Order: sequence, then C-alpha cells, then structure tokens
Amino acid sequence: MDGCLMIFLQSHNQSQFSADFIAFIAFLLSLTKMASALLEHLLCPVCLSEFSDPVSLRCQHTFCRECIKAHLAASGGSGQCPECRQPFTRKHIKANRTLSNCRPVEEKAQRCKAMLRGAVSFLSEEIVNLDYMIRLQTAEIQKTKETSREWSVRISAEFEQLHQLLREKEQEVKTHLQQEEKRVLKPMQKNLSKMTQISTKDRNTEGTLRSALNIGQPDTFLQWWTTVGRNMVEKMLDHDGAVAEETGSTTHLRFSAELAGLNVSCDFISLGPYETHLSFLVWRDILRNIQPVPPDEVISLWDKAYAVVTNSGHSIKRTGKRGLFGRYQDYRPLAKGRSVHQQGRHYFEVEMGRKLDWGVGVCTEFPPGKLQEMVMLYRKHDSGYSVTVQGQEFTLNLLHQPWRIGLYLDCDEGRVAFYDADSLVQVYTAACDKGVPLSLCLSPGARLDGADCHALTVCCYLSPPQSPTDLEVYLNLVQIIASSLERFLRMIFG
Repeated sequence: MDGCLMIFLQSHNQSQFSADFIAFIAFLLSLTKMASALLEHLLCPVCLSEFSDPVSLRCQHTFCRECIKAHLAASGGSGQCPECRQPFTRKHIKANRTLSNCRPVEEKAQRCKAMLRGAVSFLSEEIVNLDYMIRLQTAEIQKTKETSREWSVRISAEFEQLHQLLREKEQEVKTHLQQEEKRVLKPMQKNLSKMTQISTKDRNTEGTLRSALNIGQPDTFLQWWTTVGRNMVEKMLDHDGAVAEETGSTTHLRFSAELAGLNVSCDFISLGPYETHLSFLVWRDILRNIQPVPPDEVISLWDKAYAVVTNSGHSIKRTGKRGLFGRYQDYRPLAKGRSVHQQGRHYFEVEMGRKLDWGVGVCTEFPPGKLQEMVMLYRKHDSGYSVTVQGQEFTLNLLHQPWRIGLYLDCDEGRVAFYDADSLVQVYTAACDKGVPLSLCLSPGARLDGADCHALTVCCYLSPPQSPTDLEVYLNLVQIIASSLERFLRMIFG
C-alpha cells in the first residue's frame, strides 16, 4: 500500500496538495508499516499462517498449538524451540491469552462454536449409548427380580414339601404312640374295672354288716343272722373256715380276700428308637424322598507317584515322595473326580479338617491324562489362602479356617463359587469358561515331612437303603434286651 502512495505522489505535483493532506498521507504510511510489522507477529513461524489456538513456550515464542505439538511429537517428547532452540517439554506449552484475544471476534466465535458443536455431538452420541445401556440395565434388573421371584416360589415349594414330609412323619409317629397307648391301657383299664366292681361290692357288704352290728335285740339279730348274715359271712370265708357257732371263737376265722388275685399293672409305653433317635429316623426317611447332594463323587485320576487314594475313592493323601534331591517336596499333585460337567449346576463338599496344605476347585483333562487347573482355592502352609484362576493367583484373607469347603459349579452361567460348607458363607467366586468339560479337582498339598498327614475327603450323603442299617439293627437289639430285662424284673418282684 505504501508503494502505491509513493507512485501517486510522484506522478502529481506536490504543490497541488495541502500540508495537511501530505501529513495525513505520511500517517497512513506509518500505519501501514506498523500493520505489516504486527502482521508478522500474528503468523506462526512453523506454518507461516495466522495463529490457530496460539500457545507460548517458556522462551516466550509463540506457535499454533497443533504445530508445536506435532513438532514435539516428531522430536520424541522432548524438543527444541523452532526459533531459539531452547529445550522444552509438553508441560512448558501454555496458552497465549493475549494473542487469542487479538483474533477477530467473529472468527473466535466460529472456533468456539466449532468446539461447542463437537461437544454437543459427543454428548449426543454418549446419550444414545447411555440410553441403550439404561435399557439393558433395566432389563437386567427386571430379569434379576423375576429370577428372585421364581426362586422364592421354588424355595417355598421345596420347603412345603419338607413340611409335608415332616407333618406326615409326625402323624405317623403320633399314630404309633396312640396304638401303643391303647395296647398299654387296655389291660390297665380292665384291671381297674375289676378293682372298681370288687370295691363297690365290698363297700355294700361292709355297710350291711355294720348296720347288723347295731341291732340291739338278740332275737332280732339272731333272726337276721339265720336268714341273711350267716350266708354273707360264709361266702367271705375260705374253704377251710368254720362259723363261730361251731368253734365258739373268732380267732380261727380266715376270710378269702378277692384282692389277693389283683395286681396293679405297671406296663409302659415304648416307642422304640423314636424315644431317643427321633431326629435321626425322621432325617433318614426324608433322605429317602430327596435326591442326595452332593452325589457319590469318587476320585478317578491322580498322580500316583505323589498321591494315594483310599479304596472307597473318596479320600486322597500326599505320599512321602519328594523327588530327586527334594526338588518336588513342594509339588502339589492334582486329582480329578469321576464325573464331567459341561452344563447344569452342581455342588460338592470336601472335608480338609486341620490340613495345613490343600487345594480344591475344578479342572479339565486336556490332553487326555493331563490335568489343567481352571479355578482352584488353595491353602498353602507358607503363604496362607489364595485363589488361582487360569494361572493367575490372588491372595485371600479368611477370618477362620473352614473345616469343609463347598464348591458350587454353575456351567450355564460360567461361574465357580467356594463356600464355608458349615456356615454357607461365600469365600470367593470366579468366572470360568462355558462349554468346557469340568471336573472336581483336589490337591493333597505339599509334602511337609509328616506334619500334615490328614487326608482330603469328598463328602458323600447317600440315601439310606430300605434294608435295616447297622444303627437300626443295634437299636432293635437294645429294644429286645430292654424288653427281656423288664419281663425278668416282673418275674422277680411280681
């Protein structure tokens, strides 16, 4: 612009212009130079364009934010100022508020609106995603409530079944008690009826005889004696007795007492084993109507060099073998149960008692003959309790040592949960792969030089057989002995 003004002045006679006009032209030239110098300060030294979101370094040189960030990224996170080569890092990049405020208001508003549109677009997308997640969460909540209601109905039904079994068993025992009561009371009531008849007869006879003793006139008394009294008294005498007129004395009279043939019946009600083992017998009968849980699980595969299984297949112990130079003293062999599960829900209980080192969980057999632990709960003598989930170990802090561990395997949901079997307090729960064939897994622990000789045992609650058990035979034998002793005592003491 200043070049154009100079050409204009040179092409015209300056005398044609006033001094004020010439001074104004000079002022415009100076403004033009100032504007050019200011424009240079509004250009980014990197992209040579107007600043976009200007930022300054600690050396006070200014750049576009994206330009200096790209320069810093190209330098590996620690660069030099493009102007003065002074080192700087990301934390030295600060916004230049002065230059930001110098930008045209409309352009700045457009940039702010662009940022605002980006925020609105982000929020709109996030709201859509949140609405979708809210619908899913609401459906899960409804599903959980429905599942809870279904379980509540099922629990009530199963408890009602138990209550019905208990009511039937209660009625059965009470019926037995009533029959036993009738059996014992029948001879007692017959004996009591006979005693009552004799007592009534004796009271009437006593009253008649007493009234005869009050007859004052001898003639009248003898007349009564002849007609009534003699027969009454003779009936009371035994077959060797004699009347007073023949003996002249009453000291030799012996009366026949009907009481001599009577005894108070001392029979008792006997409920047999129900008297002392009612709960056990009721529990046994309930088990006959309920599928036993856990099933009769036995150990089918184990490391025979380092573990031994009992003949029943329910218990496993660590052998004394520790390998060459004791390399396998801390080796914890694995063993698996017979059954394999890929679907459904299953429950097992394992008793470890006071064992110092053991493991319980689920495993898979792959390749055949090789066991791979999936989820295991361990107690290690040197580090305490821990859970291993597909090779990753997590430490647990248990308040007390469980005597038995309950393991709940939910193949449908892909979940394994461990419980203190006596209190049913959950110890830990972990996810497992769905569709993988899983079996109960046991580890008898490390070799502790005889300090941990206890076995790891799979608990088994089987339904009692219909034939008498050893306990029933024993109880029946006790009842027979008691009855025989009772009869013997009656013979001795009457």
